[in-house]
Formats: sequence, structure tokens, C-alpha cells
Amino acid sequence: MARGGDSHNRPEGRPAKSFSVFRAERRCSLNERWGIAAGGVIVAPMTPEHLDMILKQAQVKEEKDGFRVMPEGTTLTLHVAHGGAGMSMPRVEAVKRDGDLLWVKNGKKEMGAVVTADVFAVLVEGTAGSPTRRPGFGS
Repeated sequence: MARGGDSHNRPEGRPAKSFSVFRAERRCSLNERWGIAAGGVIVAPMTPEHLDMILKQAQVKEEKDGFRVMPEGTTLTLHVAHGGAGMSMPRVEAVKRDGDLLWVKNGKKEMGAVVTADVFAVLVEGTAGSPTRRPGFGS
């Protein structure tokens, strides 16, 4: 046994749990730096070309103010993550790219902005021309 520690080379008086937590934190920070997700999958940021291709498939129309508006009955859900924190932006009806920023509007005309590279998935909901579904059990 090493002087001043135990057989696992931990300093005297330091519990095993805090040592393993330190090692797990170190591993996570390296994975974030290299863009490696759980299971060893490499996560690539969304490029403006990816986003343009998705919007083209969704048949968006450009308005005068530069926003690209989803067809009636369709919305987007953007899945965004940065620094280990993720969030979803549901019911997006219009988007506008301004450099690295992606401005979004929902049905209430509330606006928000995210960095395009932080978007990792986009879900297109509904079909063009179908009426929007109202909440509740009625049709």
C-alpha cells in the first residue's frame, strides 16, 4: 500500500465515490469537446445547407420580411442543444437565417433565435393543405 493512501492510490481520507465522480466528469468534458455522444456516435452540427434542404422538402414560401413560412397545416419542431443542455422549440411556423443565427416565429408571433449549428434535428409536422388540429377531443 502506498504511503498516505489506499490500494487504489486515493489520498487518505478521500472516499471512493468522489474519485469516480471526478473521472466521470473528466470523461464527459472530453466527449463534449470532441462532439461524441453516448454510445460513441459523433454528432455533427447542422449546416445552413442541411437546413435549406429540410425547408425545401417542407415546401416553405418566402415572405417580404425574409421569413420562410411553412404551408398551412404544417409546423416545425427544432431540437437544439448546446453545452450539454437541450431543448425543443415546437410549433415553429416561420424561420429566417441571418448569418449564424436562425430566427423562429410560432403561431402566437413570438420570436426566438438559436445558432444554426446548435440545431441537431428538425421534425416537420402535418401535411401541406390540411387544416391545423385544434387541441382537445373535437375534430
